[in-house]
Amino acid sequence: MDSHTARLFAEQLARWTESHIQLGRSPLKKVEVFSSLLTSVGELSPPLIFWINRDSYMAAGLVLFPSGHTHDANDTGIHCAEALGLRHFISWASKEVVIWEVQSGSCQKHKTLALSSLGDEGEEAFRETLSLLLEEVKMLSVTGAVAPTDLSPFYLVNLCLGAITSACPFIVEQYQITREASRLGADPTLLNALAYRKATLTLLRLLALISHDRLPPSVQPEGLERAANYAMDTLPEILQQAMKPQQTEQPLPEEAATRFHHFFRRMLQLPQRKNHEFLTNVLQSLLAKDASQLGGYPLPTEETLSRDTACLFVHPDGIKNTGEKSMEIASQPILAYTALLRDFLHIPPAIAQGTSVLRFVPPVAPHKLIGTLSDSRLPSMMERQEFATLLRGSWPNRRFPLPAGTPLWAWEFIHLLGLAGNGADLEFHIPDTWIYQDFGSPLFELIKEYFVLTGIRPEGDNGLTVSLEKTVDEGAQTTLKLGGETRSVSWSLLCSGHRSLLALGLRLPAYLFKWLETGTLKLVKSNNWPAEKEREIYLFTQSTLGQFLWSVIAGQAKLPSKKDLRQSILHHGLPLPGAEILQSLALIPWEEGERVPRAIIDSELSLWMDNESDQKLPKPLKRPVRAKKSRRDGTRPPLADLVTSIGDLVFQDGVPLFPEQYLYDYYKPQLTLYRWRTHLHISEVFFGQYTLRDDLGTTLEVEGLEAARALILVSHTKRTETELPKELQLTATLLERYIKDLRTLKDSLYKQVNRHLSNQQEAEALAREIWSAQGLPPWEILDE
Repeated sequence: MDSHTARLFAEQLARWTESHIQLGRSPLKKVEVFSSLLTSVGELSPPLIFWINRDSYMAAGLVLFPSGHTHDANDTGIHCAEALGLRHFISWASKEVVIWEVQSGSCQKHKTLALSSLGDEGEEAFRETLSLLLEEVKMLSVTGAVAPTDLSPFYLVNLCLGAITSACPFIVEQYQITREASRLGADPTLLNALAYRKATLTLLRLLALISHDRLPPSVQPEGLERAANYAMDTLPEILQQAMKPQQTEQPLPEEAATRFHHFFRRMLQLPQRKNHEFLTNVLQSLLAKDASQLGGYPLPTEETLSRDTACLFVHPDGIKNTGEKSMEIASQPILAYTALLRDFLHIPPAIAQGTSVLRFVPPVAPHKLIGTLSDSRLPSMMERQEFATLLRGSWPNRRFPLPAGTPLWAWEFIHLLGLAGNGADLEFHIPDTWIYQDFGSPLFELIKEYFVLTGIRPEGDNGLTVSLEKTVDEGAQTTLKLGGETRSVSWSLLCSGHRSLLALGLRLPAYLFKWLETGTLKLVKSNNWPAEKEREIYLFTQSTLGQFLWSVIAGQAKLPSKKDLRQSILHHGLPLPGAEILQSLALIPWEEGERVPRAIIDSELSLWMDNESDQKLPKPLKRPVRAKKSRRDGTRPPLADLVTSIGDLVFQDGVPLFPEQYLYDYYKPQLTLYRWRTHLHISEVFFGQYTLRDDLGTTLEVEGLEAARALILVSHTKRTETELPKELQLTATLLERYIKDLRTLKDSLYKQVNRHLSNQQEAEALAREIWSAQGLPPWEILDE
């Protein structure tokens, strides 16, 4: 059966099972549909899992729907049974239901049930078969469990994950009540991430205490966290430093403590709780799954590092060096993972750990720095003042004129550059915005003065991997990698030329890069600006080639107007054709205010460019997708200041977060989780049932126009999941409030823009730009 039918069938079986459980004659207490399990072959989601005690992770059975490949279904059943601590699984086929017994990595039939004695496939037939099956499961729940000594590491992995995920909703709720996210300066959308980190850290503390037998069995749920905090003082120093509660950490809510107490009691029943080799396998599997969610990233390269090298790892996804001079900067859960793994594996501890890049002070100057910096949040004025003070520790004789639009990762990168010892090697994943936005200019000047950029390559849509050496070498070469092509450029040329050479070297196709090397295209400076050719230069910027080059070196900045032509081109470093080519554009009939004849310009340029090579002009390209910025990278500094001041005024209280902040006034409403990948739109409507679809084929079924509109609006805020109330009237009420708030903000934005710009077309464009920068739904969607 197809996936949609399988889900509907599984949900129906689950409802009948719940009715059976309510009769009170079954050891089962819960049934779950397509619950995710982490197994030795990855994540699997069996259609049904029957639970005796979900909180203690005691399952009674699982059901699969084979789809013609019995061998594949049996392999899935074996892996799922292993992850649940069972010796059996059930396959529900079209004609029969088979109970399989797992033995030594294989399986054999234990019992077969005919689909129904009624001879048909109606509801009663399926209910009768399910009733017979539940009786069998009742027996197997006693005889079919794996002995505690024989449990797989993946049983314990899923026990841990179950404790984390069951506790998270209660931690999120507490954060909402106490406004923890706001107090920490975090976006409210990060509540789930904060809660997951708190839950993970709690679990790791318990595992450390249990494995070292430091927590008394008699501890009760309400005293679990307090007892754990006291007991941590008895752990090895490496674990104490990594796991100690921070001042800003909130206590566990009572419901979450109860979930972790179930985990604690279950762990006391397992002999593997003191087997460090077994627990190492568990931790490695957990970390491999959750590292990215906890802020960990793979290293830019996985080269083998010397044990004697002082290495600083920034936001790693695990232990990367077993030497005695390792240092780590990461989120506290990642640090707790690595500390516990080092303890279990008897690896020397890290000589220093920290959770803040800017506050990290290494005990020795690192000679290898490697990792990822990705936080593009724009610090507030007070934070910028604090960061400037912190940079005096790494750069005592230097002050940095960083603009207000400098993202957090750039402040962190500058700090790390200062920590590096002489001759140190650095390799980092960082966003690519520094090669074309204004904040990158002082950063690049710093690099040119103290470092050699030995290599740079694109990573994904908006990232770069940069390799640096802290030395001065004018004869060095910089390697630029673009797809399968490698380019070598003199470092002294990059130092003496415009910063746009980096972007051009990384993004130009080979034939355009050749034009740059041969001088067909060249960069101009203020002292040789061809003022008499500004009309022709403007026409060039409007050509297909000019627009392509502008998108390469200026990101999402708009094309320069004729008035700002000189300033913008010199500022961004746009390469221009030579005087002879520009002169050919002088013959094109065009007056200011008329529509630019792009086709004629392209035709003229093609004649000249084809004389230089056999390549044609590049086709129009969409500008590269950039990370969202809250400040405009404009071409006119006065207008950029205007964008900032209007945005700060209109959105001084932030933007409304729907539906989360509107749910604060309602106590624990029942919610339904929806996930998608890109913008949603209505695909079908049938008697109040709406089918929503995104461009990648994700389909959602919702009831009521209000729920459909709510999901469409949220999908246009660059989010890919949300939870809406099951009660339609509540959803309608929240949606009405949200739309009202958005329209109020829109009206306020219009008023402020119109105060400064008299041209209605310019005012409209600026208002839309400021609105878009906030990540809010487009006006067209809002007014539907």
